[in-house]
Amino acid sequence: MTANPLTPPSSVVAVQAPAAGANTRFTPLDPIRVLQQYAWFLAGVLIVSLFLGGVLYVFFKTTSPQYTSEAQLLVSGTLNSAYEEPSVGGSLKQQRLDVLSAFIKNQVIMIKSDEVIDAAMKKAIVQDTSWDDKYKSNPQVAREQIKSQLSVAQIVGSTLIQLKLTGSNAGDLQPMLNAIVEAHLDQYETAKRLNSSDVRKVFVEEQKKAEDEFLQIQQQLKLFREEHDLATLESANNEANLTYNQLAQQASTIAVKLQTSREIYRSLKSAHEEGRIAIGPDELAKVEADPAIANRDERIRGLRETLDVYRHRFGPEHRAVLELERTIEAILVERKSEVDNLLRERQAVALDQAQKAVAAFEGQLAGMEPALQEARAKLRDLTEKMAEYHLIADKAKSASNRRAKAQKLLDDIQVKNSRPDNRGVEPSLAATSPRLTFPTISGIVVTVVILCEGLALVFIFVKELLDQRIKSPTDIMLIPHTKVLGVIPDSEYDELGGSMENIVQNDPTGLVAESFRQVRTGILSAVQGSGQRVFMIAGPQPDSGVSSIVNNLALSLAHDNRKVLVIDANFRRPALHKMFGAMGSAGLAEVLRGTSSLDNAIVHMVDPTVDVLTAGSSASAAPELFESRTFTQMLDECRQRYDVILIDTPPALITSEAQILSKQVDGIAIVVRAARDQRGMVARMVRQLDSGNAVMLGVILNAVRTTAGGYFSKNFKMFRKYRRGANGSLDMEQDFHTEEVDRVVPEKKDKKSDSRFDSLRDDEDDDNLGLPK
Repeated sequence: MTANPLTPPSSVVAVQAPAAGANTRFTPLDPIRVLQQYAWFLAGVLIVSLFLGGVLYVFFKTTSPQYTSEAQLLVSGTLNSAYEEPSVGGSLKQQRLDVLSAFIKNQVIMIKSDEVIDAAMKKAIVQDTSWDDKYKSNPQVAREQIKSQLSVAQIVGSTLIQLKLTGSNAGDLQPMLNAIVEAHLDQYETAKRLNSSDVRKVFVEEQKKAEDEFLQIQQQLKLFREEHDLATLESANNEANLTYNQLAQQASTIAVKLQTSREIYRSLKSAHEEGRIAIGPDELAKVEADPAIANRDERIRGLRETLDVYRHRFGPEHRAVLELERTIEAILVERKSEVDNLLRERQAVALDQAQKAVAAFEGQLAGMEPALQEARAKLRDLTEKMAEYHLIADKAKSASNRRAKAQKLLDDIQVKNSRPDNRGVEPSLAATSPRLTFPTISGIVVTVVILCEGLALVFIFVKELLDQRIKSPTDIMLIPHTKVLGVIPDSEYDELGGSMENIVQNDPTGLVAESFRQVRTGILSAVQGSGQRVFMIAGPQPDSGVSSIVNNLALSLAHDNRKVLVIDANFRRPALHKMFGAMGSAGLAEVLRGTSSLDNAIVHMVDPTVDVLTAGSSASAAPELFESRTFTQMLDECRQRYDVILIDTPPALITSEAQILSKQVDGIAIVVRAARDQRGMVARMVRQLDSGNAVMLGVILNAVRTTAGGYFSKNFKMFRKYRRGANGSLDMEQDFHTEEVDRVVPEKKDKKSDSRFDSLRDDEDDDNLGLPK
């Protein structure tokens, strides 16, 4: 089946509630819904706040107005050098802006200094103001008053300083602010002149000191030149330097040779003492070439050739072969001995030669030492004299440079002071005419509106957060172990109006009747295939609308071709007999007392076909009757006869009947009156009734009223528009067939039919819910 547009997303059948441990102390809010609900209240607060803002504006303007005069100073700073490139069009480089940042901060502090304020108060333009008449007797108070009213700050992203003077007397502000600007400029120019004079004085003294030092050094140079011939001194120094370098190079060469000879001598001497032969490859080659050694080698080669022939002819073990081998061995021994003797002879000769070389090199070095010492002393003397001259010359050059630099700085100061762009601080905007800055209509009114609307919103949302009343299906979903069976609008939203009693019969195509169909479908879907037939309808407290719900739900089930029995179990305040018009002599009380049979007590209604078992003479009926075997047997008998049995019960939280009946029925539906019953109350009722064997079917939200712009309001309007159709008529047959009139068969057009009841037939899906027709 297509979902009914009346059912909101949060009230779909069988939506599961939060777990028992979930926190439901605060109600979740939909901000848009809350704002729409309180739109008229917020509009009223807005109107009141606008009026209040206007009153406060007039009050403050009359009693304590505040006016403000503004002025600006342009800070360009002093030039870094006399020939610094001027700024084009007032633009400054970023590096210059960074340097000016600290300078601007200093200027802001100086403007509010006591010196500037005192100087401003002495200006003639200030002494003519009414402010001077008020504060001239107490300068300290006057100074502090001006400081509290004066605001000085740099305009962000610029080199402008903005001054604002605020006060209640508009006529005094402009002359006083001009006086402050003039006083600061006077102070700045005076300080700049004094600073320039002090700097110039320092440089003049530095120049004179450098000049005196330069003249004194020049005299020293003159005396040095008179004592020494500078050209001869330089020539002698160069010659001495050359002589010393040559001697030093020769001595170094001899020292290297001496070191090498000493190492060779030590090596040969150590080998001689140890009996080793320490001869190099060259000497060994010379020994090998000695004639005696060469003859022996030639003889050995001949014997070895003969040996090879003998071995081939006689074999290796022949006497002649062995004899030749012994002969060759003896000759090799003799050769080795002779080679060793020759090597020792040559090693002895090399040792003697190395000893003589060491002695010769040592003698050469000793002979050169006096000449080397003399050359070194002469070079040192000449070098010291040249160094003395260069030191005096460097001092003269340094003094000359300091003198020139001091003169250049003095010239730069003169040029900087004469440049027009070296003013540092200058007026950019004279004090403006005072303007009213407090109160402003926008400031006061906007502040009051924001404050009032903010307080109103806080009040609204706190109220809604703390509100425990059930107003929508969303609130029901916050209750543990509950679900929403359906939503029943207040009867005033039905176009035919009237009482809620029998509204399904009186207006079967109306909004309320359609809502009861949703509840009917929810119940039948919940028990589909379970065989459950007996359902108790109960509310937490009186006036929840339980009897009306039972009345109309029974009618809706009857229209769905269900065989329905309605039992009025409310002995305290029975109402179903009036709603159905079922006036009988006996009822439920008589059946349970055994004074009447069930068949005699049941009233059979014809239109609609609903059977009603009224409360009967219930004034003295006790709730314990519902715990009797008779009541149990009666319900079992009713289960055999009827598709659905609906039981109307008294309020569950103030009577015991509902708790007793919960053990006898198959299912329980709770009726909650919207915007009255609270979540805690319903949760307590669910816990009480949950102890029985019955299934908790869910909650029916009754007497729901729409809010401005709410979901139900839109859906109710949509339903009424859809019901009326294109021509605005309530005749559903005419609406549904207006556009198809040309295709209707004439015989069908003349056929009599109650289309209002025809429209109550649901889709065939409701026919298969597991209950017998």
